[in-house]
Amino acid sequence: MNMKKTSLGPLSLLIVPALSLGQAQTSPAPFLKQLTVFDRQGNVVRTLGEPDLYTQPVLSPDGTRLAVFLRNDIWVFDLSTGNGTQVTSSAQIADYQSSPVWSPDGSQITFFSFRENYGGLYRKISNETGSEELLYRHTLGVDIPPTDWSPDGRFLSFSAGAVLWTLPVNGERKAMELWREEFDLFGARFSPDSRFLAYVSDETGRNEVYVRPVDSSSGFSPGGGKWQVSHQGGLGLVQWRWDGRELYYLAADGGGMVVEVSTTPAFEAGPSQLLFRAPDTFLLTSPFNRQGTNAPDCSCAIRGCEQGSISRDGQRVVFAVPMPPEREDVAVAPEILAKYAGTYVIAEEAGLIAGINMTVTLEGNQLMLQSPFAKERFPLFAESETYFFLKVTNGDFEFVKDDSGNVTHFILYDGDSGTKVTRK
Repeated sequence: MNMKKTSLGPLSLLIVPALSLGQAQTSPAPFLKQLTVFDRQGNVVRTLGEPDLYTQPVLSPDGTRLAVFLRNDIWVFDLSTGNGTQVTSSAQIADYQSSPVWSPDGSQITFFSFRENYGGLYRKISNETGSEELLYRHTLGVDIPPTDWSPDGRFLSFSAGAVLWTLPVNGERKAMELWREEFDLFGARFSPDSRFLAYVSDETGRNEVYVRPVDSSSGFSPGGGKWQVSHQGGLGLVQWRWDGRELYYLAADGGGMVVEVSTTPAFEAGPSQLLFRAPDTFLLTSPFNRQGTNAPDCSCAIRGCEQGSISRDGQRVVFAVPMPPEREDVAVAPEILAKYAGTYVIAEEAGLIAGINMTVTLEGNQLMLQSPFAKERFPLFAESETYFFLKVTNGDFEFVKDDSGNVTHFILYDGDSGTKVTRK
């Protein structure tokens, strides 16, 4: 019934702005991910493909197929058979790609790609290889991930920082600014009747889900009014049910939420209710999440943290679930471990998070890490006498000694960079 056994989310507040500290030791490569289909209650239905570097899976409108980026190309998986088909072959010409979006009838996929020093939106037939069509070229030098295709097939929505745009798919493809905010907004989704857009914004200081009316008769000009649907954080995976009676999103604590809504004659929303919880490793693939929030894996280049998708009937959920590698831990003598116990402070070079304390304690033969943001303490496992890791993340810890053998600091590694944390 429940995918999630324990909560590791608060540790993700230990963000680390990457500080290059040399090549003391290379951290593990990014986790492989397993495409996993769950039902509405959070039970595993099946897996798709072999574990690989999947990003941004998106279910087709009828819920039978899944588009996903895999090693810089689009693949489409059949949910009934689990088989995958590569539908683009542009790895040699694109710097990177992301954010696949299905057309309303499932016959086409649009996506963002950065090529030859510009970003563009491209369209591709969803069931075959072949040429791609450039729909729109953006010259501002920023990512413009498409977020949805209007139900009538006429418009795409895309975001660029604090601006939400719509783009006619046919005819003169002139992007129209829908609205501009002082805060980031992303993940916009059209309601089935095209009268509303649901999206995520950080205007309150954290990401929440909102709904605003739009006038589809004039190219989706903004209407009046705005409703905040989530109230305890909303990270993404926003989706309307096909009949507009429910709205789904992923909450800050990893809960898959459902809200009963109505769009006629005006928008109304009930309280959010929990459907399921996301898998542990989806919620926290690194203890040093760059977003500075309790967020899922945001390793993709485009905003949105959309590493999952909810079907339009609300009956299926797909996550690209990170699979931490099995790492062997070694025994280190308690008298050596005792030297690492103490309170440490993040160094000034870390900018906004400088001065945050972290505590390492020894319990029996086990080092435990405590941060001021987490109720839980997390066991550190030894890979060598000075190098430790957390088994559920790809963050590593290297204790450093001076010439006299005294522990002066440790380094938190995230990828090939890290942050110095000095002993107090």
